[in-house]
Amino acid sequence: MTKVCDILCNFGQLKDKPYDIRQMLWVLKIENWKNIKPFHFYLQPLEDALDDVIAELLRMRKAGILRSKYYIENNEVLQQRIITMVEMDIVAQWLVGDVLKQNQLNFLYNVHLTLYNTAAKEFFIDDSKNKNCLETVIPDLCTFMTMRNILSIQQRKEDDKVKDEERQKRKAVLMAETGMTFEENNEEPEEEKEEGGKKKKGKKAKVEELDPEELERRKAIAAKAKDIATYGRTWIWEDYLEDNETI
Repeated sequence: MTKVCDILCNFGQLKDKPYDIRQMLWVLKIENWKNIKPFHFYLQPLEDALDDVIAELLRMRKAGILRSKYYIENNEVLQQRIITMVEMDIVAQWLVGDVLKQNQLNFLYNVHLTLYNTAAKEFFIDDSKNKNCLETVIPDLCTFMTMRNILSIQQRKEDDKVKDEERQKRKAVLMAETGMTFEENNEEPEEEKEEGGKKKKGKKAKVEELDPEELERRKAIAAKAKDIATYGRTWIWEDYLEDNETI
């Protein structure tokens, strides 16, 4: 598929349209996207466009070289279907191209849904009356729901901290009464596992030492990913503004 896009980019009408087939397929593998309304709205047209391209390629294969235009740039049907697919993919990548964008789109959808489910619905969906909703209510509601999300995560972290302290106290009492010991089941960091695997393969294998700053950066990334997986994303607007913009 990438080669076909390359040909159309160089000789056809796909010029100035970015494409990445591997990334496109990754987006279409987002878990459960068909049941998440904002994702479904943008990814279903992309999947339909991809199916159309595949169907045309299969038709060409079945028809054979005598009944199909195998000079890709001269095959108007295939070219138009690929252009449509790439255009759908550009929109999809802009909105759900990574996990952060997916979280942001889902958050904004819930903001709009909250307003839609109120008595202001008739003003919100009327283009002649929704100026105040778009310019004032939506931004204020975004701020409120952002702060509520931060407070909710902070509260859950505090609750977990209290539960952990209580668990440690119960463990200490049990150890004092019974003399039993408890081993903490700490998982090895991925870096240590990889290094251990290298050592087992052979003594002569040279282990590359990581720069301390790089090691700290990786640990910070891993800790952040674990925190998001456990509690969700605290600051939903990460990377949402350009450096030269202001809030």
